[in-house]
Order: sequence, then structure tokens, then C-alpha cells
Amino acid sequence: MLFRKIFPEVYDSSNPLVYMGQASQPTLGKTISILVWNIYKAKKSGWRDDFLKLIPKKDLILLQESVINKHDNSIFEKSRRFEWIMACSHKYRGSQIITGLKTGSIAKSSVHECLYSPDREPLLNTSKLVLATKFNLESSLKTLLVLNVHAINFVRIKKYSSHINQILSLIQQHSGPIILAGDFNCWSNARFEFLFESIKNVGLTPVAFDRETFWHHLNNHLDHIFYRDLDLIKAETLSDINSSDHYPIIAEFSFHDLQSDKL
Repeated sequence: MLFRKIFPEVYDSSNPLVYMGQASQPTLGKTISILVWNIYKAKKSGWRDDFLKLIPKKDLILLQESVINKHDNSIFEKSRRFEWIMACSHKYRGSQIITGLKTGSIAKSSVHECLYSPDREPLLNTSKLVLATKFNLESSLKTLLVLNVHAINFVRIKKYSSHINQILSLIQQHSGPIILAGDFNCWSNARFEFLFESIKNVGLTPVAFDRETFWHHLNNHLDHIFYRDLDLIKAETLSDINSSDHYPIIAEFSFHDLQSDKL
């Protein structure tokens, strides 16, 4: 009985997606600013204040270890700038708090899909997720595919590879620009090398960040942004933000559709 109260259960619903807020525009513009952050289930003090300072000038926000059924719900439910989509992973029985991925956008999404990892993590028996959303782009017939990822942890490289391959299949099905970002749990050399080689093979480029490592991440970087058919303007790690066990990372891209110019 104690185990059932302390440890989470897999989110049980025919639809793992929860929708909140309201997008303020129909499409994303030619410049796209993105925030990526594992928020550590909003456990640390100061998280809300930091988050509210970070989001005003962002177009896309990708959160890992996000939550609903806490006092911070209103940030997302009452938003009239961002559409928020949450992919639910698991629920804590006592508090009824649900954790998972959240993707926020100033533009309304045209497609949204959640995929659970092929395998579950040991002990807690929980899955990790990929949240796929597509957005229309200003003055373009192409759509932007955004993949928000929290990769599986505490498993051997074979099961880790299966989850990454699941992500690759989504990339290979899309012909337009892509942003792939999140917490990839690539704390070992084997995981890191497999991830980066796989992403390179499907034509995505990693964003380079100037940053320090965390000892509790085994001195490796877990959070990354990859992109395709976009131009990187700038990128930064916000190492002065300490209200999570991950630093937020931000990037800004521009999009120019050569095909649209010829129409």
C-alpha cells in the first residue's frame, strides 16, 4: 500500500493530451524564438517567477517534467498568448499531480501527436514521451514539425536506441523544417554518440551551447536543440536560472522559404 501511495502510476486515458490556453496568432513568423527547459516538476522555489520572466518574447516553449493539478495551472489555463498542449506520462496517486511534456506556442498547432517510448523504465514502470506538433508558417506552404522529447532513462543502450529510433521515424516522415529539442538523457558516451550520429544521419544540425556541466548529470549535457531547414541566429544557456536541476536553453531561428519566393 505504501508503494502505491508514493510511486506514480501510468496515466490511464484514451487520450494522453490535455489542451490549455489560446494561441494569439494563426502562424509562426519568419523569426522563431524557442525556450527549452526541464522544470524538475516545478518543485524548486522561484520556479514560477523565473518562468514568467522567460516566456514573454518566446514563440515556442518546450517543457519536460512539466505538471498539471498544481497551483501553477492558471499560468497555462488562462493564457491568451500561448496554446499549451500537455502529453501526460504518469500520475501520482496521493496528490493526483500529472507529469509529462508541455509544448506552448503563440501559433495554433495544426497537428498534435504523443508517442510513448517502446519500453518502460524499471522500478517506477513509467514511459517517456515524444510530443509532436506541427505549425503553419507565415507566407509558406510548408509546416514546421516540433518534437518535444524526454528520452527514456535507466535502461540499457538497446532500449535507449529504440526510443531514439522512434523519434527518427517521425523526422523521416516530414519534408519541411524541424525543431527537435528536450532532455535526451544522454549521460553516457554510448548514448551521446548514438544520439548525435543518428540525428546527423537524418539531416539535423545540433545547436552549440557554451555551458558548464552538472555533476548529477555525470558531467554530460542532457538538454539539446537540433534543427533542419532553418537558420540559427543565436543560442544561449541561462546559467543564472537555478529554479530547476537543469538550466533553461534558448535559441532563435529564421525561416526563409525559397519555394514560396518562386510562386
